[in-house]
Amino acid sequence: MKPGTILYELSGVTEQQAKVCFARLASKLPVKVRFVERRTA
Repeated sequence: MKPGTILYELSGVTEQQAKVCFARLASKLPVKVRFVERRTA
């Protein structure tokens, strides 16, 4: 897997819900997971 690859993208949830989801997801994956939020104008 190359650095910068997007594995999961969420919409329709709050930021807190997304962080909880990714925390659970990160414990299941053998790679480092980083939470990135896209801000649109």
